[in-house]
Amino acid sequence: MRNVNFSGIDMVSYIVTYLYEDEQQALKLTLIEAGYPLKEAECSTAFFQVKTPKLSLSLYRTGRLLLQGDDTELFLHSYLEELVARRYTIMSIGTDESGKGDYFGPLVVAAVRISRFDVETLLRNSVQDSKAMADSSVVEVAKMIAEAIPHKVIVIGNKKYNELYEKIRNVNQILVWAHATAAEALILPNEPQRIIIDRFSNPVHLQSRLKEHKNIDLIQVENGERELPVAAASILARAEFLSRLKNISKRFGFEFPKGAGANVLEAGREFIKKFGRERLGEVAKLHFKTTQKISQ
Repeated sequence: MRNVNFSGIDMVSYIVTYLYEDEQQALKLTLIEAGYPLKEAECSTAFFQVKTPKLSLSLYRTGRLLLQGDDTELFLHSYLEELVARRYTIMSIGTDESGKGDYFGPLVVAAVRISRFDVETLLRNSVQDSKAMADSSVVEVAKMIAEAIPHKVIVIGNKKYNELYEKIRNVNQILVWAHATAAEALILPNEPQRIIIDRFSNPVHLQSRLKEHKNIDLIQVENGERELPVAAASILARAEFLSRLKNISKRFGFEFPKGAGANVLEAGREFIKKFGRERLGEVAKLHFKTTQKISQ
């Protein structure tokens, strides 16, 4: 799907990633100096484009970079890999969660640790925010990440999740514990590292949880999935969520939809008819307003 084989070597022909504003400007200057036929994009959503017989490059104003064509591999090694690798001169741990907004299924938090030497692998597999990927691609790329990159996955099943929420009454506090625990599992002793987390809570809470680690720089950012380790964590978390939801469906012989929309309301009412209200806590996050709606 993503790579073509040339003399026994996998050659990437399609890449999607994200660049920060300074990286976008640096790439633009590099392309001009290298003589690429760069042109300002005609549509309002794009920044600039490059088209040659063997390469199509589009950089969007969101920072999304799309590369396609036979020269994608060459462009990766000549320009893109070094540009992105500058972010990861020290070891970087990224975390993200999946299932927070899904009524059915567990809450999953994953952490991934990368160095600059992992950047090529992640770029050539178009590691990006899992929400921008089809489920089938999430599962495929997650296998690569799990095999190649140090990681930790924490799953909070529905029964445990509901017990924790009854006790704490705050989803963010559950997330703080899970993100910190997953990240701590990957911290290397006596080596400078940073932890990058997509902002979901007051930074003070996570800083307090990780304060004993003196060699750690904690960074909480908006749209954290632009960072490769956070994007990789989002993919691992989503793949595990999908796997667990599938297992719950097999266990009950019942199809549990993702999300919290109208189809979830319908499935919730049907579940109660078949299995009883008392078993809802085995498959759902009971504090959602969905619980009240399906119980009416």
